[in-house]
Order: sequence, then structure tokens, then C-alpha cells
Amino acid sequence: MGKKSFVFYNNWAVLFSSLDDKDAGALIKAICNHSLGLGEKKLDGTLDAIYQMIITTMNSDAEKYEEKCEKRREAIKTRWNKNNQVDTNVYKCIQEDTNVLNSIQMYYDKDKDKDKDKDKDKDKDIYNIYESLQAYYNTLDLPKCKSITKSRVDTINTLMESFNEEEIKEVFKKASNTKWLCGDNDKHWKADFDWLINIDNFVRVQEGRYDSLSSGKNNQFKDFKQSNYDWDEINKELGIQ
Repeated sequence: MGKKSFVFYNNWAVLFSSLDDKDAGALIKAICNHSLGLGEKKLDGTLDAIYQMIITTMNSDAEKYEEKCEKRREAIKTRWNKNNQVDTNVYKCIQEDTNVLNSIQMYYDKDKDKDKDKDKDKDKDIYNIYESLQAYYNTLDLPKCKSITKSRVDTINTLMESFNEEEIKEVFKKASNTKWLCGDNDKHWKADFDWLINIDNFVRVQEGRYDSLSSGKNNQFKDFKQSNYDWDEINKELGIQ
């Protein structure tokens, strides 16, 4: 039997009081053996009747005890399942919290990505300026610029510290309209991209330093070497006032 004790009812005391000590002792031993599962002891007459009545009550109590134990086991299982469900919910909450944290992390990562994209866009915009300058320059009647090198980027960056894209394009255009810069010089030299983006040369072109220069070959006596004459002195010698 699973039960480690049994109840001694008060009404049993009345029965025991009617027995002498020997029979009472024998009855107690028989009851204890039954409770401990050590086997049934056969008693005689009235003593056996009392014994059967007592063990019937003890067996009934044991069954009730087992029922209570079973109910308690079921209750524990139910509570355990509920606790597991709670734990599962907690786990889910933790997962949800983790998802929230992941979402927050993703948000900041996206912000970082956006910042990186902005930086890339900014770099792209800057590089587009280089390409735009190159493309515009190549539409003019000047030596072509085939690529934007690092050296050219550095030079343009220096130039753009003082001038914007439109101002640079205006000087490119001015250079293309300046005869001396387009080959109308003794060496037939033309201003190229590297020469124009040099800030010193750029400023000279912008200020018109080359506007009036030419090779001198556009006059009607282009086959003769040009000389500088003092026309006042010549007129005096000829008597021309």
C-alpha cells in the first residue's frame, strides 16, 4: 500500500476497550501487518469480526487516499502544463522582444545604410560633376579629354574651392572662343583639359588675358614678316604733318 499511515478512529477505542490485553495486542498486530502489507493474520471469532470491520475502513481510506493522490497528480500536471504554457508565452514574449530589438537594430542599420547611401550619392554627385565637366569640355573644339584621372580629380577639387561647375564650363567655352588658345599661335598649340583646369591658367582665361593675342597671320600681307614701325617718325621724314 502506498499510504504510510492509517487513521485510528475513536469508535475503535470502544471496541478495543471490550477486549482483554492479549486480544487487543493480537488485533493491533494484525492491523499493523495489514497496513504494512505483511500479510493477513487469521483471528478467531469476535476478534476476527472486529479485525475485518477495521481493515474494511482502512482499505476504504486507502482508496480515498489514492483518489486524492491521483487528483493531486492531475492538478500538478495541469499546473505544470499551465506553467509550461506561461513559460512558452514568456518565451514567445522574449522572442517578440527579441524581434523588437532586431527591428530596432534593423532600423539603425537602415539608417546607417541610408547614411552610407547618402555618402555614396554625394560621392556620385561629385563624380558626376567630373564627368559633366569632361563631357562638356569634349563638345568644344579643343583637344579631347579621354578620362578623369586621380590627378585631374585633385586639380578640379582645388579649382572648385573657388569656382562652381557653371563657372568652370563658362571658362571652357571662353577658351574655345579664344583664337590664340585654339591654335592661332606661332606653335599651333591648343589649350587642353589639364592646362585649363590649372587654377592659374583658368584665372588668366577668365580675365581675358588671351583674348587679343594672335599669330598675326590674319592680315592681308600674311606672307611677310611683321615689323614694328614708328609711324610718327616716318610721317615727319615724309613731311606729312
